[in-house]
Amino acid sequence: AMIRIYRASNNAEADVIVSLLTSHDIQAVVQGYQHRSLLGFLGPYIQLNILVPEDNESEARRLIEELKVEITDQRVPPEISPRRPAVAVMLAFLIPGLGSLYLKRHQLGGWLLTGSSICFASLFLGIHAGPLPHMTYAGLGYIVLMMCDLVSVLTYRYNKKPRLTVLPDESR
Repeated sequence: AMIRIYRASNNAEADVIVSLLTSHDIQAVVQGYQHRSLLGFLGPYIQLNILVPEDNESEARRLIEELKVEITDQRVPPEISPRRPAVAVMLAFLIPGLGSLYLKRHQLGGWLLTGSSICFASLFLGIHAGPLPHMTYAGLGYIVLMMCDLVSVLTYRYNKKPRLTVLPDESR
């Protein structure tokens, strides 16, 4: 019988662990791999469970723990050039979202950039709804997005706390 020994967070991690196990002659199967790939943006809701035969469980867990220690012990080099808030402010005024992206706040920057794209599209395509001209709605939206990006950029230096990476607990 197969037993779950690890839950991977993404397909790449699952591939690395399965490659590690198969290189040590341990049969490994990723449960949910194809389903996750087929569902596209809904894929992350599918768990990627790595299964191995019961008689190889202890060896497989030991190999995965060694891999985790090896990955967490690697030193990450400091950035070559530190991110400058003044550049981020200029980018935030240029196009909302670029300031946050520059400061490596990728999720927020991506959403702001998406909103900016929608505002630009409504300006150029003449899309509007309501009594005001379309330029008013798009302009107001653009200003709101720019202010969000500026707040994000200006609070950047106050929120630069070290972040800890928590490895998943496999005892469950």
